[in-house]
Amino acid sequence: MKKVFMVIPVIVVVVVAVFGAYFLFFQGAKPSGSSSTDTGSVGKLDSEAKVFQTISYFARTDVSWLNKYNQVVNYLIQQQIKQIESLGQLSNIVSQTSNEISDANYDAWEQSQNVKDRLADDFSDSILDIQSYTNPIDGSTVDLPSGYSSTWTNSLGEYVLSDSASYNPNTESNLNWQELTMP
Repeated sequence: MKKVFMVIPVIVVVVVAVFGAYFLFFQGAKPSGSSSTDTGSVGKLDSEAKVFQTISYFARTDVSWLNKYNQVVNYLIQQQIKQIESLGQLSNIVSQTSNEISDANYDAWEQSQNVKDRLADDFSDSILDIQSYTNPIDGSTVDLPSGYSSTWTNSLGEYVLSDSASYNPNTESNLNWQELTMP
């Protein structure tokens, strides 16, 4: 009786695609080289090549092992999908944070520009000797020469400026004059 040992190499290639994983199996048979016969002779396996080939044709994959292997591969694929999803969530968080920082920087810049605009307007008004007033008739702002104690307007868009704080043009006119206020 002969004792024959054989190694059947199986190469498993996992191809991961969008809709799942595909498994490709390549199987071949080669003598292991460490076989021995009942006489103890080594290296005489070449004569048994047909036997080895027949064995390899009828070799079967252990279904239990294959199922466990498929479970492990599917688990790894699911973990990879979860990792990709979490990276997508992280990317969304980073993008949203970046947008919020950008918006905050723009708002700060805009406020700074508004302050600078007001300072420039005040400086210009000071140099030109102009004072801004609020028109009580239409709520608009009007720039008039500064240095007057009272300023008045009517519905025709006319203005009266006086050095006297007690002056009231309504006492001398039949028009309705209203006093301008400083904003």
